[in-house]
Amino acid sequence: MKTRSTFIQMVAAVICLMVFSTPGWSQTTTFTDADGTDSLITNPLNWDNGLPTNGVAGTLGIDAQFGGSLSGYHITFTNGTLSRTSLGPFSLGSNTTFIINGSSASVSGNCQGIYIDSTAQLTFEQGTLNAPGNSDSDVHGAFVMNGGAFDVSRRLSPRGGGTIAINGGTVSCPGELGGSNLDSGDIFLNGGVLTFDSLCFGHSGINVFFGGSTEGTLTIQNFFGFRHQPNYIDIEFATGSKMSFTVTDPVESGGSGDGKIGWWDVGDETGKEWAEALWSNGRLTFDGQDYTTLGDWATVTNANGLGNDYRFDFDSNTDTLSLAYEPPPAGTVLIVQ
Repeated sequence: MKTRSTFIQMVAAVICLMVFSTPGWSQTTTFTDADGTDSLITNPLNWDNGLPTNGVAGTLGIDAQFGGSLSGYHITFTNGTLSRTSLGPFSLGSNTTFIINGSSASVSGNCQGIYIDSTAQLTFEQGTLNAPGNSDSDVHGAFVMNGGAFDVSRRLSPRGGGTIAINGGTVSCPGELGGSNLDSGDIFLNGGVLTFDSLCFGHSGINVFFGGSTEGTLTIQNFFGFRHQPNYIDIEFATGSKMSFTVTDPVESGGSGDGKIGWWDVGDETGKEWAEALWSNGRLTFDGQDYTTLGDWATVTNANGLGNDYRFDFDSNTDTLSLAYEPPPAGTVLIVQ
């Protein structure tokens, strides 16, 4: 169970993102690719006012390349294709802000996963980012996705207290969302169409929050990682969330099949559906409250079971969990005796 309320964690995340996204730029520079020897964004001769570093904000609107990690850069990418000169991650080093904000802006070519330093932020408004390959995508700082299309392989993980906030767009990954052993950080899912193979809780430091007020979906096949210790799983829904959470192939202890979450040390022979099992073990919460204050699964799935006209809605045919908001019809009079 979480030791802090969702509100406190969300405020902390917003403050973190505000710090990352206000670098205090005083000058501007535009990428021109004027140097005939290369198209590298790390070459100051390819910018009309020098590199976008040290308080200079850069605009990248044509095809370009980069080599290793970008450190100290402040770039808004609006058009063209940005590709890596050799295999490796799309890497943002210390004190770097990179904004993808153009429908024709594409990061691709030799990019294997992404890496975001603890003092860096990648903000994704529109465009595409293709990062295939057998490499993890590690977020030590902040990854904010408001739109666009992100195609990533293997694993998308917060690490060292990093923050992943997905508010819109599409994310496709044949691997995991979450973290492995010793990873930590917060994942805020507030919209978008998100598809992963699994949701991984390899450590108690990973928290997943379903919030926002925009419709969206997270679809996974199953939970993954240390399933014999369900106390690692930490999922919370917030008031107003319109996200739905589907598990297409939940695996029970000792084999495959519907019905029970994949652990075996908490009486898993009860035959509960995965959402009920999570709620009954305190691994699923609502606005920081669990079964000890809101009641059993039958209670919180009935009308107004969560209070303020909300209840959990679980579709056993599709294994989909969401919130249902069911206010009384207009004109209804409540009589309290």
